[in-house]
Amino acid sequence: MTTLRVGSDSGVRSAVRLPRLMFGYFGLAVLFLAALWLGLWLHKSLRGIQNEALMLNEAWAHRQADYAEIGRLATRLDAPGNDVFETHDAVEARMQLEAALRPFGDAVQAARLDLEHELQPSAALEAPILVRVQQLRVHLDAISDAALAIGDEAQRIFSYFRTGQTDGAGVRLAAMNRAYATLADEVAGMGYTVREIQERHFRAGSALAERLGYIEYVTTAVTVCFLLAMIGYGAMISRRLRHDAAARDHALAEARESEARATAAAAHVRDSETRLRAVVDTAADGIITIDGGGRIESWNAAAARIFGYEAGDVLGRDVALLAAAPDTLRRDEALFRSLASGAARGAGIGREIEGRRKDGTRFPLDVAISEV
Repeated sequence: MTTLRVGSDSGVRSAVRLPRLMFGYFGLAVLFLAALWLGLWLHKSLRGIQNEALMLNEAWAHRQADYAEIGRLATRLDAPGNDVFETHDAVEARMQLEAALRPFGDAVQAARLDLEHELQPSAALEAPILVRVQQLRVHLDAISDAALAIGDEAQRIFSYFRTGQTDGAGVRLAAMNRAYATLADEVAGMGYTVREIQERHFRAGSALAERLGYIEYVTTAVTVCFLLAMIGYGAMISRRLRHDAAARDHALAEARESEARATAAAAHVRDSETRLRAVVDTAADGIITIDGGGRIESWNAAAARIFGYEAGDVLGRDVALLAAAPDTLRRDEALFRSLASGAARGAGIGREIEGRRKDGTRFPLDVAISEV
């Protein structure tokens, strides 16, 4: 039996290498997606920093407006003590002072509560910002003290006008104006401190945005590199697939060609066997083939005519069936032993023995042995 093996080692190696190439491609894809996600996260972080900076700037702009409102209310607080010198109506001036004290005190208290909220530990302010917020609280305390001084001096001025001591009222007016100047300086100091806080927030946000922007640029460059690597790697896999497909097609072509050759060879063998069988069947001499154990394998028409057996009667049986009586078999023991054991080799080994037909009759038989 001939065994035909079709295929090539390169195709096997390619089948092993291709999953590894695909794993590499998937790895590049994962890295590309990770870099893309990082870039999007950085972009979102930059937007968050910008929004936070805008919110902080807006919050401190509102505080700046509140502190300016305190300064405006302070002018109303200072006005009654000055206006009484023109109206000489101390009662009306006192009423104006009391009306001005209420909104001024509310504004100062609201600003103080806002700063106390800003100074809570949860705010986690940077040290420079924390110092300036605490400084704003000191400004508010000074404003409150100056406002009290203005109110006290105004009450003294009103008392002097009720008693007609305008000279004493003039002295108190100078003291009240000094207190008002102090209050105005503190309000201006609060505005300056707020601008410092805004600038500090702006610088800190800009520095952080610059660092994240640099990282974003690097991430973008890495993302582009991964994308180019994926394109190149994909092109390499495509070339490998085309090469492997060509190799498989070549191997299949060779296999088909080998199969065609084998089919042709088998057909030739069958033709040869058919011709040989025709020759054997039409031969005038009886031709018998036996195996190594001495069992009959084939039987031509001449043998059937000579011995009287049909092929079905003798195929698979011992060739000694065709010999004469046992005494004859003993005389020709060496020959039949060689036939039974397959020990006879070569061509032209012949001998005359006594054969036996199916009906038991005996007849002289010329035997020629050859190996096929």
